[in-house]
This record gives sequence, structure tokens and C-alpha cells, in this order.
Amino acid sequence: CLWTWTNTVTATAQGPTGRTFTYSWSASPSGTVTPNNTSSVSVSLPTPTSGNQLYTVTVVATDQFGCTATYSDTATVWARPNSSFTVTNTTCDSTTVSPVDGSTSGLTNAGLVYQWTLARGQDTLSLSQIANPQFLLRNRGVVDSTYTIFLIVSNGQSCPDTTSQTITVHPDAKVTLNLGSTSAC
Repeated sequence: CLWTWTNTVTATAQGPTGRTFTYSWSASPSGTVTPNNTSSVSVSLPTPTSGNQLYTVTVVATDQFGCTATYSDTATVWARPNSSFTVTNTTCDSTTVSPVDGSTSGLTNAGLVYQWTLARGQDTLSLSQIANPQFLLRNRGVVDSTYTIFLIVSNGQSCPDTTSQTITVHPDAKVTLNLGSTSAC
């Protein structure tokens, strides 16, 4: 579920005492193995844009006599979801904002699991797990307040993606009225 799946892979070649081995690695249909000539390597496999991709990682161990052993294993890398939403980025006190979800799962026929968080500074103010929640934003002060809405979506393979947007809440105008005299003829 990562943008690039990276893992450390170790091969252990066995043989009679005194044998030394060299290693050659590959990943198919694509991928990067670094370094390629040691028993412990880092394998990076690209994440598909949709569905999944089955990769085969192969190591060939060759001893000093030219005897070889080959071993392959597979890894399935799933597409990540893409979290996104739209929301008004500036509003006034006591306004309900309704983020509109635009997330995609990256998988066919896979729903999304939502985790919305409304925060102001370090304080978590509200949580929601529906696709299109509503949040009441308040500002009773005299200077602008800033709220942040975070969205984490996960697809059917528990692959997550996160995005956030900041909203500025302006305080309502304060007005007073002085009529001077409140009676007249």
C-alpha cells in the first residue's frame, strides 16, 4: 500500500564449510534491488495505480565452484486510495461546514473507511466516520481562528492515505447602537 513498497530481504545460502557465495537478485515485472550482489538487500516495488500487482523477487546464489541455487518468492502490492475533499476555506462564526468527499479507493468494488478529525491547534474537537460529515465552527473572539480538517481514508486492503485542509473562521462583526435620546415628541 505504500507509494513504493520497500523491504529488506535476506537470503541465506547453505553448503559445505568453506564455500563462499555471490548473489544476484531480480524483481519482476519491475522493481529495484540494491545493492544487487550481497545476501541482504533492499527491494523496492512500485505501487500500481489501481488494483494490485504481483511481483516475483528472485535470488541466485553461486558458490566459488559455479554451483548455483535459485529461490523466488512473491509479494502482492495493492493500490493506495487517494484521499481528497473540498470545503469552503473561509467562513464566519457559528457556520456549519460540510466537506465533500472526493476520495477514490484504487480498488475495484472496494469501499472506503473514513476517519475525519476537526482540530484547532493541538486540540481534537470532533471525529466522524461518515463520507460527508458536518462540523460547526465557532469564533467568539475578535481575531481570526484557524481550524484544520484531516481526512484519513483506507481501502479494502487497509491501505491508508491522508489529506488535510485549513479553514479560517472570522469573528462576527460587533455592533453597538447609541440613539442618544430614546424618547421624542
